[in-house]
Amino acid sequence: MISAIPADGWASATPCSDWTVRDLVRHVIAGNVKYAEIALGADFVPGAPDVVFEDDLAGMYRRTLTEMLVAWRRPGALDRAAGLPQGRGRAETAAWIHLAETLTCPVSRI
Repeated sequence: MISAIPADGWASATPCSDWTVRDLVRHVIAGNVKYAEIALGADFVPGAPDVVFEDDLAGMYRRTLTEMLVAWRRPGALDRAAGLPQGRGRAETAAWIHLAETLTCPVSRI
């Protein structure tokens, strides 16, 4: 879907108030980066990670999604304890948080 966004569609509004299509895609990309880091052992940290966005957001989305999925597929990645928004818990919860963020309009940036 992201690769099908026309050049003039990136500045379009979304159902998420005050977010353009570009803002929303960048948010999801930053989420992929953040949750790949969590899968690799980092704790949840509020806010978006530092991400240098490329011009090809569709390609960047595909690459960061692949990197995140590879990280979560590592043995034990889902089962370890991790720092989460509401304290320590099973890292699998972080994966579910990102899935929910990806499927719904974010209330706030990562």
